[in-house]
Amino acid sequence: MKLPVRWMVPAWALISAPAWADWSITNKDSASYELTAKCGRDKETWWISGGVTKVSSVSEGRSCTVVMPKSGSSCTVKEGQACVIRAGRIFKGGRARI
Repeated sequence: MKLPVRWMVPAWALISAPAWADWSITNKDSASYELTAKCGRDKETWWISGGVTKVSSVSEGRSCTVVMPKSGSSCTVKEGQACVIRAGRIFKGGRARI
């Protein structure tokens, strides 16, 4: 039985792509802070405002370390985990807020 061309699946569609998982960070302070996240080889710097939750993604099975340069504190998270900023420091804080 021959299938019409529109039913054929391209070979690249059969290759599995890496899965992504979410993690979050919540700033419970009223101040804004600079943060640096290192996830594998990737490094990103950003600011988080007071009262804000940021959701980000990481390749499944990998971890991210978020550093707060001002205090020197850090938090390492994997998929589904969260960091919390409280009193000018960063802590591990339960499940991701997605």
